[in-house]
Amino acid sequence: FAPTTSEYKNYIEYKLVVGANYSQEKWNKTLLEKLDTKSKMALDLSKKYEKIMELKSPRWTVASLFMIGQIYKYYSLALFNSEMPYWLTMDQEVIYQDGIQRRAEPVERKAIEGFVKCIETAYKTGVYGHYVEEARMELIGYMPDAYYVENEIKLEPGFESDSRYAAVYAQVDLAAALAPAPAEEPAAQPAETTDTPADTPAEAPAAGAGSN
Repeated sequence: FAPTTSEYKNYIEYKLVVGANYSQEKWNKTLLEKLDTKSKMALDLSKKYEKIMELKSPRWTVASLFMIGQIYKYYSLALFNSEMPYWLTMDQEVIYQDGIQRRAEPVERKAIEGFVKCIETAYKTGVYGHYVEEARMELIGYMPDAYYVENEIKLEPGFESDSRYAAVYAQVDLAAALAPAPAEEPAAQPAETTDTPADTPAEAPAAGAGSN
């Protein structure tokens, strides 16, 4: 894992922030370039952890799955915390934020899947270490009802494997935890509006657009 440490740190610290009042065209272009850079960093890091998994070591496979979950987690956080275009009206900000959320939520779900696979693999192979515990703590943050276990077994720091601990994870219904929420009854359709969020939230509306 050592060769990926500095690269992972740089990835986390890379923010989707322009930090300058450029023209609207240059501002959008700059943010899209940063988004593209962040995406490439995430892809490159993920491939490196996937290569580690090819070694078929249960311990490092579990660790790699946790790190892949972290990569997606920090990508979604970067989207949620990305810079708001300085020229937007209040109404446009709401539309922009909705576009950001729609883009970040699938990434967040992939983070959850990475943490779940980490725990599943630990359960199947009998490997336990701090990566497994950290994955479960991440999942408690996303789905506390599914991953909080009372009176769980506590192991000493540095302990890497204990078949007894599998009983804790056997209590978690992983399929149910990741199942989509039941469909709700369709609500009455609102009146049509021209203010439709863009598919790519980084492409912010121009100043004055949609205003009277």
